Amino acid sequence: MFKHLFKSKLMGNIGISIIGGITALSMAGVAMQMGYSSFKIKAEKQLHILNSIRFATIVQIGMEEGWVIQPNTNDSITVTLTDVDNNYPLSTNLKNPSLESQSYNADSSIIIENSNGKIDFYCSLIEHESTHNYTDNTISVHNLSINDISLTN
Repeated sequence: MFKHLFKSKLMGNIGISIIGGITALSMAGVAMQMGYSSFKIKAEKQLHILNSIRFATIVQIGMEEGWVIQPNTNDSITVTLTDVDNNYPLSTNLKNPSLESQSYNADSSIIIENSNGKIDFYCSLIEHESTHNYTDNTISVHNLSINDISLTN
């Protein structure tokens, strides 16, 4: 008799357990989706920062090789992506993670600022066929964080 009672009670609990399990899996799926969206945005912003650093590094190399002129003390110059492409095909190597075309605007630039002999680099990565600037160009390239990157206008 206990055997029959145990089986029927167990069967009733399994149905509730299955519904509870499905609910838990659904909630976990929602949480994972929300986590993935956040991860994707942060990864996209990090790629823009890496592209800024890469752009600035190529400009630094250009200064060492002489195809980019170092600004005078307390002066600055702007070097566009087009200027760099004439000596190093950078635009084909920088991949914009925010666009399917993976292109940046040719007017994207690095501002080289010489403050009493200290050289700083500020980057403007501009969306292709747009005026949207992904990077905060008031912050030195090497100090950019994901909070300094804007993915939308």
